[in-house]
Amino acid sequence: MLKTIIAFLPGVPIDLEAGFYRASGIDETITRVIDALLSFQTFVSVHFISDTYSQKPLIASIAIGIIGSPIVVKLVRGTVIGIMSS
Repeated sequence: MLKTIIAFLPGVPIDLEAGFYRASGIDETITRVIDALLSFQTFVSVHFISDTYSQKPLIASIAIGIIGSPIVVKLVRGTVIGIMSS
């Protein structure tokens, strides 16, 4: 549950803004940053974060939530663009 909340907290507001302001270039910038974040392998990133800071489950949950937020951004972006075009 914590992982999902952490993934949605930054993902939804960031991409709502990107979806509403598509013509201003904000959408393009956010999309490129999210594509770069998605290019890292999730497993490697989570292990790096949890091994660097501690072996606690809370740290691993936070890491998974942070790594999962770009996926939420892509999902929200597609929904906003679909709503705005209709």
